[in-house]
Amino acid sequence: MKATDFILIFVAIGVVLLAVFFILPPISENSELQEELLKAQEQVEQLKAELREADSQIEKLKSKDKETIERVARDKFNLAKEGEVIYKIPRQEKDAED
Repeated sequence: MKATDFILIFVAIGVVLLAVFFILPPISENSELQEELLKAQEQVEQLKAELREADSQIEKLKSKDKETIERVARDKFNLAKEGEVIYKIPRQEKDAED
């Protein structure tokens, strides 16, 4: 082999290494971004489901659905029917458990 053949092989290896150096990071970054996009899409779907549930509850409240109004009154405002007793159980804070 001639010296020019060695130089040509060395240059070819250098080009391949440079190509790998510049191509691989964007590929791994692309896969990370794809994962992040998937998580964001899942979160959007979850929020859409919550929004549909809230819209449904609003419609029930607007239609004066008695059961929904009673449930909201109990859950949100701690109201009770006449003769009922409400018991409140305090929640433990995470710091107290550690």
